[in-house]
Amino acid sequence: MTFSPAMLLSIAPKLAELLKAAVSHYGDLRAAGMTVTPDILAAYLAVQVGGWNPAISGKAALDDETRGAMCRFLAGVAYNLCK
Repeated sequence: MTFSPAMLLSIAPKLAELLKAAVSHYGDLRAAGMTVTPDILAAYLAVQVGGWNPAISGKAALDDETRGAMCRFLAGVAYNLCK
């Protein structure tokens, strides 16, 4: 398989949506006086992507382990942008 960055275009909008959701959730938690950690944000994102099964070139892009890694990555980015 030859990889092209254009292959990610089908999932990029969802990734951006998830990052936005994590940033928003961070703000909601802080406004409620809660302490926010990347793990809390990752758990929130895990619920958001529970049924999402994207494919790239007809192949499943996420298994459970990769889905968790994606949630942790996006949560870390959101946390770093917000802190």
